[in-house]
Amino acid sequence: MEVTVESHPNIALVKYWGKADAATNTPINGSVSIGMQNVKTTTNVHLEPAAAPSIEMELNGMPVTPSQRVQNMIDYLISLSPPAAELLSTHSLKITSSNSFPTGAGMASSASGMAALAVALKTLLAPTLSNQTTATLARLGSGSACRSIHPGFVRWDAENGIVTQVATDKHWPELRLLAVVCCAEKKAVGSTEGMLRSAATCPFMDRRAEVASARLEDVESAIISKDFPKLAEEVMRDSNDLHAVCLSSYPPIVYLSASSLAVINTVHALNSSHNSPIAAYTFDAGPNAMILTTAAYCKQVKWALSELKLAGSVKDIIDIGVGGGTVVQPMKE
Repeated sequence: MEVTVESHPNIALVKYWGKADAATNTPINGSVSIGMQNVKTTTNVHLEPAAAPSIEMELNGMPVTPSQRVQNMIDYLISLSPPAAELLSTHSLKITSSNSFPTGAGMASSASGMAALAVALKTLLAPTLSNQTTATLARLGSGSACRSIHPGFVRWDAENGIVTQVATDKHWPELRLLAVVCCAEKKAVGSTEGMLRSAATCPFMDRRAEVASARLEDVESAIISKDFPKLAEEVMRDSNDLHAVCLSSYPPIVYLSASSLAVINTVHALNSSHNSPIAAYTFDAGPNAMILTTAAYCKQVKWALSELKLAGSVKDIIDIGVGGGTVVQPMKE
């Protein structure tokens, strides 16, 4: 038996940074995200009889060793489903995954990858799992993966781990999402390593969690009311706060590049010229920017960013689109 699942990454508008429990990827603050449509992870999971069951993995055409997080996901599934445990005692898993966008470069490839794997494992081994339990399964692979189970705007609460869809991907049709690729290379400091370093050395971590938790309500309100100026300011402030925490860690964690700063300056110049935000940037743990804007200003924003591309400051500008979620293709016997 085999199944193929497509999943889309998400970009957090209010980001979590820091884990209350690293083993379960429980965050110290809640987050809210937007799903990306025109980039995806495609994951195939093949189940075949074996005298000595094993797990094989391939990522972007290269063999990789299954991580402890993947094993944690499988162990969790076994604990929930005796039929899954029985099947895995006599069958091997082969997992093949590929991304249509840079991997490990701060564009949430782990979110879409682990969400796709979670849904594939559920479909093959435990089809009666609820969406919430599937989100928890995905979270064991990557915290932000739980937000890629649903399309559109998704909230992940820190207190209880509940993942809810704030609004569908059709809620705000005027909203536009662009990706600005500043660097496609894998980042030097992974997100988990960065969070642990910040928790151990940054004097502002507790305050960051407090501010982010309060900001969550403001951003959700702006999404529901489609208040772009309010959303833009809060999203940029949150991104800035996150990277200030990273720089205040020791040794400093530097995710933003000179090209990232050029994008930031370009967005602020655009907003100043209109005396109101027409665009917003947000950076996850990496140098690549996601830009929010509206249909009315999208061409102008893309033109300004294209100047950076012509100057060699950025490598690509991708019209991402709002969407996301996971799609299961028909299962094969």
